[in-house]
Amino acid sequence: MKEHFFKHWVYYFVVLFFVPSIASCAGNGIPEASPLPAAIIPETVFEPITLPSLPVPVQPLPSYTSEPASPASPVFSSTAASSSTALPQLPIYPIVIIPRSSWMSKQSRINLHALVPHSATIQRITIHHTATPQRKNIPASLRGIQRYHQQEKGWADIAYHYLIAADGKIYEGRNAAYIGSSSTTYPLDNNLMIALVGNFEKYPPSEQALSALKNLVLNRLAHYHLKPTAVYTHGEQADTLCPGRYLKNWYVNQGKTAISRLFYVPLAKS
Repeated sequence: MKEHFFKHWVYYFVVLFFVPSIASCAGNGIPEASPLPAAIIPETVFEPITLPSLPVPVQPLPSYTSEPASPASPVFSSTAASSSTALPQLPIYPIVIIPRSSWMSKQSRINLHALVPHSATIQRITIHHTATPQRKNIPASLRGIQRYHQQEKGWADIAYHYLIAADGKIYEGRNAAYIGSSSTTYPLDNNLMIALVGNFEKYPPSEQALSALKNLVLNRLAHYHLKPTAVYTHGEQADTLCPGRYLKNWYVNQGKTAISRLFYVPLAKS
């Protein structure tokens, strides 16, 4: 009986005095599992830029990603948007723009100090051709055009703001916030320059390129609150064969009408 009582006394003594002290040491022994680290943010991957469809406003296109930031971002005062005849909300034709990072080489450098911001928002759109051979390797072609414009022409960057390949893909050229370049004399300030890659004095542009041109022009017209009358060919503004007789004839005989018809469809429905 005494032996049984003694065993119980020892058991209670251990429970009361030793177990709590062992439990209190849990934080000083093997540490508890720490939370999993936050997911590591991956390096920036440049994907095609998809501009939204109606009624979300189009976001500004990205600034140069492979060059230092420009000294100051231009401030635009939209005279077209503030006009008493401002256009109603029009649909934004969805387009995909392939960024400069997809075609520029690491050796490419832009003379940022030679770039001049537009004095106001875009007021007109000009259609060009590059007058270069059509090649399958478009990134290499764009690098060649940029190199020619910089080294032979002495310009800060590739002349055009957008370039359209034969397969209908649209590539980002010079930052649209800055004035383009030209060997001819015509208003460049507040002028958006779109070029189809190829020499359309010699052969006609592809249907894919023409379709992309229509969509890009319609998208930019809505974005800048402009009417189709703000669209010109290079040859309408300067003494030049650009954008080539085939592209010029298409625009005069078909393109201008198609753009106007698609532009005013929302107004006809309202």
